[in-house]
Amino acid sequence: MTDLLSVTDLAVGYGETMALFDVEFSVGAGEVVTLLGPNGAGKTTTLLTVMGFLEPRRGSVRAEGRDLKGVSPHRRARDGWTYVPDDRALLANLTVAENLSIVRNAKADPFELFPELEALRGRRAGLLSGGEQQMLALARALCTRPKLLLVDELSLGLAPLVVGRLLTALREAADTLGSGVLLVEQQVERVLEVADLGHVLVRGRIEMSGSAAELRANRSVVEASYLGERAADPEATAPAVEPRPGALPGVGDHAQPETPQLPNR
Repeated sequence: MTDLLSVTDLAVGYGETMALFDVEFSVGAGEVVTLLGPNGAGKTTTLLTVMGFLEPRRGSVRAEGRDLKGVSPHRRARDGWTYVPDDRALLANLTVAENLSIVRNAKADPFELFPELEALRGRRAGLLSGGEQQMLALARALCTRPKLLLVDELSLGLAPLVVGRLLTALREAADTLGSGVLLVEQQVERVLEVADLGHVLVRGRIEMSGSAAELRANRSVVEASYLGERAADPEATAPAVEPRPGALPGVGDHAQPETPQLPNR
């Protein structure tokens, strides 16, 4: 069976600074694949490139075997790819119900996916807790029954109980909908409980890959990468740059092809 997503020999940079080197991985239907690694490793850059916001210097991104060179984020979204950025891309002044009503290609009731949102229908998104906002962002994405779901920093700033609820929802989407899930995550132990495969990015290169079970068995090696204890590749002289995009779209027809603005770092 052809992979939903196949990334081959990917190299990406910002100006003269390279952020990714020779990155390769794939995501199949019904698989949860996680990208692990310290801040600045290139994880967000990988998601932005997969979604089409950044153009590779070298290598390819393929959807079910089809090269996506020149295909806009908007087109990828129309083809069933959904991106949830780390800022969740919610419309803060709109209510929960209004944020969900703008999804044009909804195929499922988001309140059935996350019943916790029912009592919050009339509350503005900007007044929700972090966990409630992330539920809303995932509900908005999952109600489209995405072919491929990209999620950046799912657990950022959230309580463990909420993180468990969200990770379970992603696992269920893969198991019941056949969605492929590519998840950037910092909580190694929690994400490896639901993932099928994982890749550890350090300074823009994949240093370690394996099944979730294999990575759990080598947890100390994985966690060492977060502390910078692994030897860096001498060719990677500059640290990878991870932009924080603005309100990038996470759902269907609302994707826009503009290149995100890089922060002044």
